Amino acid sequence: AAVAVRCARDRPRQRSRRRDARRAGRGARGGGGLGARGGVVAMAVEDVDGASSSAAEAWERITAMASAPGVCDLGQGWPDFGESATARKVAMEALAGDGEGTRARANQYSPVSGAKALVDALETYYARTGYDLREYSSRGGEDGEVVVVTCSATEALYGAFKAAITSPEDEILFIAPYFPWYHAIAKDLGGKSVTVRAEAPNFAIDVDKLRSAVTPRTKLLVHCSPHNPSGHVATRDELEGIARVAKEFDLTVLTDEVYERSVFGEREHVRLATIGDMRERTITVGSASKLLNLTGFRVGWAVGPPRLLAPIKASHSLMSYCAPTPLQLGVAAGLDEKYAS
Repeated sequence: AAVAVRCARDRPRQRSRRRDARRAGRGARGGGGLGARGGVVAMAVEDVDGASSSAAEAWERITAMASAPGVCDLGQGWPDFGESATARKVAMEALAGDGEGTRARANQYSPVSGAKALVDALETYYARTGYDLREYSSRGGEDGEVVVVTCSATEALYGAFKAAITSPEDEILFIAPYFPWYHAIAKDLGGKSVTVRAEAPNFAIDVDKLRSAVTPRTKLLVHCSPHNPSGHVATRDELEGIARVAKEFDLTVLTDEVYERSVFGEREHVRLATIGDMRERTITVGSASKLLNLTGFRVGWAVGPPRLLAPIKASHSLMSYCAPTPLQLGVAAGLDEKYAS
């Protein structure tokens, strides 16, 4: 569900705010729009599983409601501070280039798998954070890309789901609550969503329940940590449990790690691909939207073994062919600067 919340701090304005919020939220289901209740908090909830709605339609309505005066939008994962200045500067320089020198093709197509500068930056970034993608080739693995840059992490998800779902009976397994696009993509591709609920307040992963939910029709296990929307950071014990389930049932796992740097206190983000031999059966998805606070750039990626990335690359080539080249160059520079050590 997508949620927009507004705190009414000031009683004299409540009546006019109610009118504004009702206008912005007109047509929303399950709550009659957005308005103050009890003078404190109001919320509207959109069920993206509803027969008459989709994830995209839900977000359009939430965005409209969130634009009303005094509304704090807690529904969508975009920051309002800290965009990478280096990424923006390099992207602007690429856009304004005169077509000469090292950036002569900065405003033209990049390779399907990504601009070389960004592919190199991502390989360096993952190596510095404990996951050396170059080991795939050094270990005598198959030839092919270990990085595929996509138009957002969502496109990488779509490509991976498309590769997994080949019949209407095929199932995608993931933890609930969940990023609404998981269900929406599975539904769009004709597959089935199977969920295992993580319970509040800690939203720990119940590995036994996860194992019980696997069937012969399970084609992909989706893991998200730090978890969207609960914020739970998977422990090493939980990751080892997921790895055992994946190995027992010979499952491919897509690990959604777009919030990997949003970890606070003593918690530690550990990549599932670094647990045991999981690197051979794991697709890791990331995004400049969260690493560099650049949600509008729409630059994401998938990394992992070439055999698992090949179908994502194929889908990407048909949907968008390449992410915007100037923005890829900006992201490469931003990664190199921010995560140089």
